[in-house]
Amino acid sequence: MNRVRGFLTRTDQTSIGWRIGAAFDGAAAEKARLIEKREEATKELTRLRKRRAELTDDEFEKREGEIARDRTEINRLIRSGIDDVAVIKFLTDKGILPNYAFPEEGVKLTSILSRRNDPSKAASKDEDGLLYVEYSRPASSALSEFAPGQFFYANGRQVEIERIEIGKEDLSRWTFCPSCSHVAHRIEGAETNTCPRCGDEMWSDSGSDHDVVQLKSVISVDSEEKAAIRDGDQRDQRQFDRVLIPFHGPEDIASSWFTSRDNGAPFGFEFLPDCTFRDFNFGPKSALPGPKIAGEKRPAQPFLICRHCGTLQRPAKDQDDRGTHPPSCKVIREPDLARERWETGVFLMRKFDTEAIRIVIPVVGEADDDDLKSFVAAINLGMRRHFAGKVDHLRSTIFAAQLDGMTTVRSLYLYDAVPGGVRVSAAGRRAPGHDEGGDQSCGGGASGLSL
Repeated sequence: MNRVRGFLTRTDQTSIGWRIGAAFDGAAAEKARLIEKREEATKELTRLRKRRAELTDDEFEKREGEIARDRTEINRLIRSGIDDVAVIKFLTDKGILPNYAFPEEGVKLTSILSRRNDPSKAASKDEDGLLYVEYSRPASSALSEFAPGQFFYANGRQVEIERIEIGKEDLSRWTFCPSCSHVAHRIEGAETNTCPRCGDEMWSDSGSDHDVVQLKSVISVDSEEKAAIRDGDQRDQRQFDRVLIPFHGPEDIASSWFTSRDNGAPFGFEFLPDCTFRDFNFGPKSALPGPKIAGEKRPAQPFLICRHCGTLQRPAKDQDDRGTHPPSCKVIREPDLARERWETGVFLMRKFDTEAIRIVIPVVGEADDDDLKSFVAAINLGMRRHFAGKVDHLRSTIFAAQLDGMTTVRSLYLYDAVPGGVRVSAAGRRAPGHDEGGDQSCGGGASGLSL
């Protein structure tokens, strides 16, 4: 009850009042960014008309049509994504009010399909030869389903995700330790030359820094005719390298229990009322080795996008290749801008805070995949029996962490998929022999597992 009262009456970042204010501030900033993009498109149209004599009729009409489509797209994003959205729906979509379909903020795909005008049909007041279709997915699945280069299938159409909607604040620099699982925003880790967790000196190397985008909205542009699925078409689903990384410190541990080291393989748990999870998509899987993160070369290459417009870029054909961009992009306005200044490789990320239980997997040395699956299956069976049924919002993930740069400990994290948690996992945290009123430990306390 105190937790609910505090959520409603406090003024810190965990309160509902602060979250509502932050959501409205974010919408205002997003609208200002879109208006700025629209103004840039208008200026580009003015510059194009001044250069009318330099272009052929076909080149001018094509370029003018692209700019007009870009302006229309921006106007629709402002209207349908901000101005015309009911407050209740807006707060629900942001995950502030209960949304039982998507308990966390969803990701939106705007599919823009060009179509031939049908003179037999009366045009609506905003008829522009474009068909706009929106789809939403929970962030957990959108990190793969709406990733750049992915094909999305719905309503008899196949569209390719080709642009991430980003602003200046959406592209951030993060440092990934090549030896352990520690990750930090570049500003947070700038004061140290070695990894704060394992001491790796490669922490300060430029190869450990990567651009990260928190996925919120993506765009696909195609013709309605090309997007239509026909008999015999094969579905193409790209595979990506994803890792769910938990973040917590000793101060986040409410209680813990573990066996003595003299009893063989280590085993124990930690209850974490507040644990941050970051789900990373390191890019499409590739035969080429990617960056080294947490002790291994990732089997993927980062997404190559334009840092100004978020459009997915193909490999450059030659040194004069300017890539693909909407008319409002800075790269279009500044033709002398070098490719290395606008193209960047990015990881995708989603973040959520919830409660979790960390269970150390009792394995010494190399772990067999079948053994790990059996351990997870046993835990899931125990959860079903303990709660007398399925607990669908409790998920699990196995994560291996290097504690001192050499020793690897594998842990099973049971976490609540509902952001913030609903305090169900706390019911299963008591160690053997615990009663309702006690919080004893066998060989350890709230200081955590010193393995």
